[in-house]
Amino acid sequence: IASLVVAQFVYVHAIGVTWIGMLNFLGVFIVLGVGADDVFVILEFWKQSKREVLSMAGEEDDGHSDDGESCTERVLVERLRWTAEKSLYVVTMTSVTTAAAFACNMASRIAPVRLFGAFIAALIAGNYLLVCTTFPALLVLEHGMRARSARRWRRWRNRARVRETLLESVVVAPAHPATHHPATHHPATHHPA
Repeated sequence: IASLVVAQFVYVHAIGVTWIGMLNFLGVFIVLGVGADDVFVILEFWKQSKREVLSMAGEEDDGHSDDGESCTERVLVERLRWTAEKSLYVVTMTSVTTAAAFACNMASRIAPVRLFGAFIAALIAGNYLLVCTTFPALLVLEHGMRARSARRWRRWRNRARVRETLLESVVVAPAHPATHHPATHHPATHHPA
């Protein structure tokens, strides 16, 4: 949806048109479809990159590289590189062909159709730029959040536990073996040694 802002900026400032036709509102549905497709393609390659990069890295994991970069950072950079190599060609081709198809409408003699073609071509181009720049950044942020959450979960799970719940700490009294219970003491069975 952010590509609507980019397209409107290009439409008004680069093309110089301030008129917005009813056809231009169809751009919302078009860009949602194209953008969702681009995101799914990148996300699928991102998921595959975990297996591919870790299998390429093997067991050479010593925790740090020669330049001081941590191993997780190096793996993350490799995953991004692998994802970009595999997915950006597909995303580029779908975006270029879609934008070119709508740009063909600019050859029309009908002004609203011509302006619709220009607007949608700018919309698809803006979508391409935003998906290729912001979505990989969001994947890296999400990866970091998951890693921090997993570390917190491990710390919480491994903490020393005195009592299971607050209720047990209040209700359950500590058991002392030297505690004398009068109900279990029977003087008749007491044998002096």
